[in-house]
Amino acid sequence: MTLGGGPPPAGGVTLGGGPPGGKMPSPAEMIEAETDIISGRKADAILYLGSPDTLTRAPFETSLYMDLEYFKQQDARARCCSPSGASLDFEHLVRDNPPVPRKFDRSE
Repeated sequence: MTLGGGPPPAGGVTLGGGPPGGKMPSPAEMIEAETDIISGRKADAILYLGSPDTLTRAPFETSLYMDLEYFKQQDARARCCSPSGASLDFEHLVRDNPPVPRKFDRSE
């Protein structure tokens, strides 16, 4: 993989528009590249964590998100630097992050 400039290595991808006169990948090529990433088809190794119904989600470190000064700093950053400019909701954060592990839900 290269960031613009010269040609990518064999089987590699050029990011940043590619060399002058280079062609953009077709939708089919983009889908294939995304499938390779998601499936792990071109990975060096795959870590199997078990059946999805046995996975749990660890809680966030409460000492971080319960620290009001830290939350205020993150809220200010979210308002000024995120595309939506939306404020963080402390009550929502506390409600959605219980301090105990819970079943993993892929939709979250």
